[in-house]
Amino acid sequence: MKVTVSKEVANAFEYLKEIRNYTSDNDLLTEHAEAIATKDWYDSLEPLNKVDLITFSKMLIEGYEVEQTPGEKVAELFKAKFGDGWGNYQDGVRYGIRKTLDTLNIKIPGVNDSV
Repeated sequence: MKVTVSKEVANAFEYLKEIRNYTSDNDLLTEHAEAIATKDWYDSLEPLNKVDLITFSKMLIEGYEVEQTPGEKVAELFKAKFGDGWGNYQDGVRYGIRKTLDTLNIKIPGVNDSV
């Protein structure tokens, strides 16, 4: 089962594989174990300091999924289809989402911002 990680962790992980020419899973795992013991990842790799060894190994072996941001989760709900006969309900959900975001002065592209 794939683990879910933040966009920052995913970017750092892919960057690590790129700069190390993706040597081997064992080499990367060993390097990560040494680095997290001293919080030695820095710059673009710094988000990896928060990734425990088990999660890192799962990322290597099983892959990973990138966690949605709160805005992406709201946009997905906003665009969700509730099926035939649910048009009025769906319109109400969308109205409620827009009204809440506007009240909180939060803009999400494709939901309540035309960007």
